[in-house]
Amino acid sequence: MTTSKDVASAVILIAQDFAARGDVSFHALLIESGWPDDRHLVQVDDIERALRLRPELVASWAQYSADKRSSEGWYFDAAESGGWVVAYAGGRALDDGTFAVDDETVACAIFIQKELEAACP
Repeated sequence: MTTSKDVASAVILIAQDFAARGDVSFHALLIESGWPDDRHLVQVDDIERALRLRPELVASWAQYSADKRSSEGWYFDAAESGGWVVAYAGGRALDDGTFAVDDETVACAIFIQKELEAACP
């Protein structure tokens, strides 16, 4: 039986694997993670807990966000006023959400959840 911990532990690796493997699409990694079938199990809190166990992966997601070659989509970055922002660039966000948080790991978890939802609606 797949648990939220299993899926969260797999999805936090996607950005690192995307950069390292280079020959596989983000969507293929998303499928490998089990997210499409078990996303109902995973909440932002689950992703955050998994990231706290692997804090080095936050940098992988920050780099993934910075490297995106799209004029529209979710991103996360340091806010000018301090803290972190997760927002939708270009077009209109699916839920019109912009999130300002003090904790980088929380911001990263929100970004991951939003990015996965957008990649696999």
